[in-house]
Order: sequence, then structure tokens, then C-alpha cells
Amino acid sequence: MKRKRLGEVLQDRGMISAANLQELFQEQQGKVIRLGELILERGLVDKASLIEALVEVGRVPYLDCSTIECEKVALEAIPAATAERLAVLPIQLDNLTLVVAMAEPQNLAVIEELQFTSGKKISPRLAFRSEILAAIAKNYDQIKTPAQREADIASSRDAGEQTAAEMEFISTSTHQANREAIQEVQAELSRKKTPGCPYGFRDHSDRDGETSQ
Repeated sequence: MKRKRLGEVLQDRGMISAANLQELFQEQQGKVIRLGELILERGLVDKASLIEALVEVGRVPYLDCSTIECEKVALEAIPAATAERLAVLPIQLDNLTLVVAMAEPQNLAVIEELQFTSGKKISPRLAFRSEILAAIAKNYDQIKTPAQREADIASSRDAGEQTAAEMEFISTSTHQANREAIQEVQAELSRKKTPGCPYGFRDHSDRDGETSQ
């Protein structure tokens, strides 16, 4: 039996119209966002109903990452940079199986990369990308060493100082350009004026040595 898509399930349940789906499909074009996330963002379907539909479609259990505390051994199995890039959260290591929350639990390429990186069998769980990314920042920060935290603080401080220096340079350059522009205008006005004639008009009463009659 052919597996239904999310839009079809929501339509069958009377939760969304065909017109809304068409608008969502058009909005998806050129964006890296899944349909379920876009529906939730637009508030077209409540979260609980959307989760039920997603579980029916993907046949993968949902896991709320907003309050979860990951096992240290699970986090150490997947580097933080990899977790962020793939939008995955390693949660628990059960013998040789690593439980991972994923924004795309049906993505076999991602699962294969996780298996290769961790050396474990991957048991996926469904979660929303925004919740996963927030949980990654929270959980991986807890396993950082004091030296790593100090390095992060120093890096943030350096970035802030560099931004301030760049803004000061831009501001100074702007003021200098304004001064130069004013000086140029003043010099141009001075060239147009005849010495001794404050209004800039030339005296034509005596031209080329000839006196007008």
C-alpha cells in the first residue's frame, strides 16, 4: 500500500484545504524548510494534530527535544558540528544503538553518515528542526570543558572587538569624506569669485585694455 504524504493526511482529516496546501507548496520553493515546519510556523494546524499526522506518515515516534537531557556518551558519539549540520540530536546510547532525534528521520543518507561517524546502529526519532537546534546548543554546552568555554568566550569577545573597530573605521572614513567634500565645494566657490568682489561677479568696465564708451 502506498504511503500517504503529509498534505494528503491533513486533507483527509479536514485540517487543511487544497488551496492552503498549494500556497504552502509555492512558498516552499527555493527554501530549505519542510512542509510540517511551515504549517506549524503559519499556525494552520495545531502542534498536537500535526505531530499525529507526521507520525502516521513517517511511522517514526515523535520526541520533544525542548526539555530532554541527553546522555554524555551519546553526545560524544556525534561531534557538535555534525549535529548542527545535519540537524540531529544524539539522545541515548543503548548498547550498540544510538537514539537520535532527527528533522528528517526518513533520510537514509543522514542515517548512514551517523552510523559511520558513531559506529553505532541508529534508531531515529522525529523532532522539529528548531527544537533540535535549540537542544543541540543547550546539551553540547553542558559537556564542554572549562577550557572550551573560555575559548568560546574569548572568541565572542574578539568578534565583538573586531566589529567595534570596523564600525569606528567606517564612521571615521565617513567623516573624512564629508570634510573633503565640503572643502572641495568651498574651493570651487573660491575659484569662481574675483578677488575683491565678494559676490563673484566680474567687472566688465575695463576688458582687454579697452574702455567702454
